[in-house]
Amino acid sequence: MTLLPNGCKCSELKVNPANWESPKASIRKPWFIYYRFYDPQQKESYPKGKLRVIKGMNETKTLEERQTLVRALISVEMNQLKNLGFNPISERHELPISADSIVHPATPFIQALRQAFGRANYAGQTFLDIRSVLKYIEKAAVLLRFDYIPVKDIRPSHLLLLLDQCGTLKEKWTGNNYNTYVKYLSMLFGHLLQYRAVEFNPARDIKKKKPIKNHRSILTPEECREIDQFTREYDERLWMFIHIFFHSGSRTTEILRVQGEHVNLKKQK
Repeated sequence: MTLLPNGCKCSELKVNPANWESPKASIRKPWFIYYRFYDPQQKESYPKGKLRVIKGMNETKTLEERQTLVRALISVEMNQLKNLGFNPISERHELPISADSIVHPATPFIQALRQAFGRANYAGQTFLDIRSVLKYIEKAAVLLRFDYIPVKDIRPSHLLLLLDQCGTLKEKWTGNNYNTYVKYLSMLFGHLLQYRAVEFNPARDIKKKKPIKNHRSILTPEECREIDQFTREYDERLWMFIHIFFHSGSRTTEILRVQGEHVNLKKQK
């Protein structure tokens, strides 16, 4: 067991497959890192600890890249647990503030972003979105060897290369994704600017890309007739619902709340 801040502890971080470091390891199946986290304050809810599984290395194309990324993810996770007080149960950084935990200009880039994220106390969808963005930024930084550059030395050119690397890691990468990453990086650097860890916000002046608007596909009259005929034979009640829904102009969430008392057949309302 590894002792952690706040009386917590964790088991050894292991990898599946067990022979992941071997030159004969297969990348045909997904890999993952796993361990158990124990919090004395959560003993009743998690008497056997919480199993944490880390994926995200499976986008790599070669064995060497995957092994490198796994080593980096283990290193990042241990740093989060031991030095930044990350608690997988609450999914928060709970390290008491001390001189060692305050971000400063010499703090490594990824560690500084993580500390800014933890100090900002984001909540709801923003918290989930930034956490997802950071996951890919970390992977890209490891592959580009930017993860340990002092945050004060990060320039827009570093971030542009990181964004390009994220585009190769993610299966789907559009102008909308690019702009979202720029926005959240700018927010995190804004917090670092408040701490005087950086002298300027390198993400602020990165130009956004033109967003792509996806046009909805519209059924042809012939396709509508085929659907109408099929649903009427398959399920008459479904067929009736489709007609009511189509002519109501309502959203599905709205039409599904309609009850008998809301319908006036005489007035056709």
